[in-house]
Amino acid sequence: MTTSTLLSRSNMQIQTSQSGWTLFELLSTLFILSTLSLLPLSVSQSLISKTQLHFFHTHAATLLEETRFIAKSRDCDALFRIDDNHIVLESLDSFFLRKIAISPPLTAAINHRKKLGFKHNGNTKYSGTLTLQHTGQEKTVTLGVGYGKIGRH
Repeated sequence: MTTSTLLSRSNMQIQTSQSGWTLFELLSTLFILSTLSLLPLSVSQSLISKTQLHFFHTHAATLLEETRFIAKSRDCDALFRIDDNHIVLESLDSFFLRKIAISPPLTAAINHRKKLGFKHNGNTKYSGTLTLQHTGQEKTVTLGVGYGKIGRH
């Protein structure tokens, strides 16, 4: 065999042994990987919404305790109410205390009176239930009568 014949056979072997990914294989792999990467995202969104509801539920109960403290320390009545997607804490001596925004997926409502409140001595003036809802889940904060135990459910 001549040198040119060996060279041509080796070129053919190189050409036939070179194979790569086809476009279909690349797109299929990309589709599978992108689908798998979306699974943790949906799980994390669910976890985030549960965490937001839990945080706001705890925060609302703490704010209600703060309202009682303000009523006793300022020796005046104090209110906790919902107003245009905000929780408002105010004392009845015309002293505005706090206004906290409620983010849109979270909704808050207080039963029929639309406010919870305390007298100057810390006893309950307006009892009721604050209901928090977020993506189908619901939690409540209840203010009882008398000295008004604050319950979280």
